[in-house]
Amino acid sequence: MADKWYSFSTPNEADFQKFAAGQDQAVFYKPRQVFRLYRWLHYAALAGILLSVLRVIQELGNSQAVFTAYFGQNPAASQLGWAVTIGVALFVIVINSAIIYLPLKAFGSLLLILMEMEFNSRA
Repeated sequence: MADKWYSFSTPNEADFQKFAAGQDQAVFYKPRQVFRLYRWLHYAALAGILLSVLRVIQELGNSQAVFTAYFGQNPAASQLGWAVTIGVALFVIVINSAIIYLPLKAFGSLLLILMEMEFNSRA
């Protein structure tokens, strides 16, 4: 794994060999399982964002009807209703994505940090 905090790449085989090779192998966990869990947490975060977007798209029609009812039944209000609906939908997508993505990525990174700490404490 890269030493930069902003690196979002998944660990590769070279990273795994660092933890699996040699006499100082992990006893209480399997490094390959930690890397696998990290990868699946990444996939779960992306799937959560996709589901959030699909859910908001599914509710666009109902939300537009609510905003149009609030603004009135004239055509200008309908266009304003769609504009407000899309603005609110984008805001909801961003908030939901942050709520889903950030904790899962933080948990995955925490697993890698703990594995690195445990590896470094063996020496």
